[in-house]
Order: sequence, then structure tokens, then C-alpha cells
Amino acid sequence: MQLNEYKMVLHRTPHIVYFCQSINLPGIQSSPISQPSPFATDIKRTPGKVTHDDLNVKFIVNEDMSNWLELYNWLRTITPIDTFNNQVQETQRFSDISIIVMNSKSLGLLHFTYRDCFPLAISGLDLDSTVSDINPAIAGVTFAYSGFTVETLRQNI
Repeated sequence: MQLNEYKMVLHRTPHIVYFCQSINLPGIQSSPISQPSPFATDIKRTPGKVTHDDLNVKFIVNEDMSNWLELYNWLRTITPIDTFNNQVQETQRFSDISIIVMNSKSLGLLHFTYRDCFPLAISGLDLDSTVSDINPAIAGVTFAYSGFTVETLRQNI
């Protein structure tokens, strides 16, 4: 199976599609809870909470740079960079994100939905007109989120 095509859509701006070059699907960890014991070691119990790694995505910057600018402006509005007067409503600070993993026929295979996301970092852009090969500009973004779900879209055909 070849999984080498991915799309990302921010629910806050569904008209902008991010064609991803790479995605680091985050890990999830849990820590056991220790139950006190009168013996030499405590008893380990199933965990009460889990933690998630950050979501890291590299995407092709579109020709008018609107997808990169959307992330840049979002990060600027939730972070007081040059003023304390950020009057951003709480609902504008977060967005759900959909990531669709496609199979070799460009059909959706898996649909990841990340809840309550916000950007932590956006990479700079290397723009260089001296290169002879025409390559698209690639940018990276790191998101924090509260949780995610995975849905199977198609059975393997």
C-alpha cells in the first residue's frame, strides 16, 4: 500500500486546502497510576489521563501564499506580539483540523479529526530565485490540540 498523498483542512477556513508534503501523525502516551500497597512495590493501575505529541505538518505554499498567511495571522492573533489589545474571541483561538490520508488512487483512506487546535510555530520560507529547478515553497507548522479521532473512509481495494 502506498500512502503518499495527504490533505489538511482547517475548519475555520474550509476554502483553503493544504497539500501536505509530510505529516508526523502524533503519538499518544499514558502513565499508569500507582495504588499504594503495604508490600515492597505499589500496584500499577490503568491510566487516568493521556498526553499527545504535537501535530507537525509540512505543506506546499500556494502561489498567493494565502495558506501560509492564514496560519501566520492566526498565530499573531492568539499571541500578544506587539500589543496587549488582542481582542480575539475564544472561539477564534481554536479550530478543528481534518487530515485525509489518500491511497495510491487518490481516494480518501483515513480521516483524522484533531480537536481544538492552535498553532505553536510556523516555519519561515526560503524564497530563492537563483535555483534553476522550479520547486514549490514548503513551509512547516506545529499544532497543539486536545484530542483526535480516526475514521476509516474506504476498505483496501
